[in-house]
Amino acid sequence: MQLVVDNIAKSFGIHSIFKNVSFTISKGEKVGLVGVNGSGKTTLLRCLLQPETVDEGSISYESDLRLGYVQQGFADMGDFSLWEFMLGSCQDIVKLREKMASLEALAAITKPGAELEQVLADYARTTLKYEQLDGYHYESNIKKVLIGLGFLEESWNKSAEHFSGGQKTRIMLAAALVNSPDLLILDEPTNHLDIKMTEWLEKYLQEFKGGLLVVSHDRFFLDNVVEKILEMEAKSLAHFKGNYTKYLAQKEIQIATREAAYEAQQEYIVRTEDYIRRFKAGIKSKMARGRQSQLDRLERIEAPVQTEEFTLRLPKATESAEKVIVLEELNVGYGGNVLVENINLVLTRGEKIAILGANGTGKTTLLKTILQEIPPLGGTAKVGNRVQIGYFSQSYERLNPNETIMDNFLNEYGYTDEQTRKLLGSMLFRGEEVFKEIGTLSGGQKARLVLLKLVLDGANCLLLDEPTNHLDILAKEAVRSCLGNFQWHSVVS
Repeated sequence: MQLVVDNIAKSFGIHSIFKNVSFTISKGEKVGLVGVNGSGKTTLLRCLLQPETVDEGSISYESDLRLGYVQQGFADMGDFSLWEFMLGSCQDIVKLREKMASLEALAAITKPGAELEQVLADYARTTLKYEQLDGYHYESNIKKVLIGLGFLEESWNKSAEHFSGGQKTRIMLAAALVNSPDLLILDEPTNHLDIKMTEWLEKYLQEFKGGLLVVSHDRFFLDNVVEKILEMEAKSLAHFKGNYTKYLAQKEIQIATREAAYEAQQEYIVRTEDYIRRFKAGIKSKMARGRQSQLDRLERIEAPVQTEEFTLRLPKATESAEKVIVLEELNVGYGGNVLVENINLVLTRGEKIAILGANGTGKTTLLKTILQEIPPLGGTAKVGNRVQIGYFSQSYERLNPNETIMDNFLNEYGYTDEQTRKLLGSMLFRGEEVFKEIGTLSGGQKARLVLLKLVLDGANCLLLDEPTNHLDILAKEAVRSCLGNFQWHSVVS
């Protein structure tokens, strides 16, 4: 087994995240980890990286296992260019190359004899390890991964400041893939990938020879890549064979079976308790005591978990002018770098438009130009009369990471504590959760808060930049339904 997780538990203070979690991953096994936002998936991954942080149980890896990990929203390239960063991403290959060069130099000046034989033997062991890491194809593997993840050769000599947050996340993914891992752990790898890149990654992982544990809310990606599903629910982990579609079918049967068993047991308990009450003092008191004893020993079936879902309802917006957004001969980009040119578009009242395109082609730049956050490089972008725009940004600018959820909404909207708690409860933030700092939340939880702000803003035109990134599958369905019923106009990237 490459990874053995045995009965682990994790809590933060008095708040239990999960308990009694056990699973294994073998070489070549591809496993998907699913669950609603905030169920503890990312916490579990962090425990896998730092086994000493678990409160109970144990996590053990196969000896000399090479682990690759890509987490949500983390990207640090330092001051290197993309190519330099990628060359240094597999330090084992870098060190082996240095050792091989040193041994070659030493062999050239060492006289024949026992000392030279020792140098040559050390060199043979080093080259064998280098071959096992596919070091001779290192540069070609880097090129293949960079191109597959959408980085054209002209960008390889650019430094970190030239790449967006989404591009840096893809760079971290590229670095993990070329690091020759035996076990790969990926947290939402398809975020910031366009359709073509996602298809490339699916094929890459299908051919990957090592073990894979992937957190994803992309049901089609899971269908195409994994062969086993782990579901985090109600602080525990359930196991299912097959891809996501097969998991759904098994889950439906499991829920129906549990509900039937629970209801049958509850009926038995009610009947037994009624019998005990009626006969505990009569001639059948001995039988009543016997039944009480049976009831005391009965292993109770827990009530089936009811998955909480939020319902997003955008209020009816005020009517705007017939022409909502008008783009004429518009060129967008940064500085002198034109990303898209000669855009002519009229969004009229009631229309819904989707913007498609590969990463880096200017979709977000176009939205920010419409919002007048970026000046056009040519042409015009006009917003019609009585148009109030609501903007969903990938970077969640409206959420101060140092504020609590409660304070952020109180400061922006000025509602009472009770009103604010009710609103947050509608997005599944209840009890003490409203006092969490925003910076500690998962990407999906932050997305839910921004969507709530769109509801409260009462906008009649929505500009949405990847609104379903980080959302769990049920939440994605809620957003799709909401936008389908939105009465005015939206542009979705």
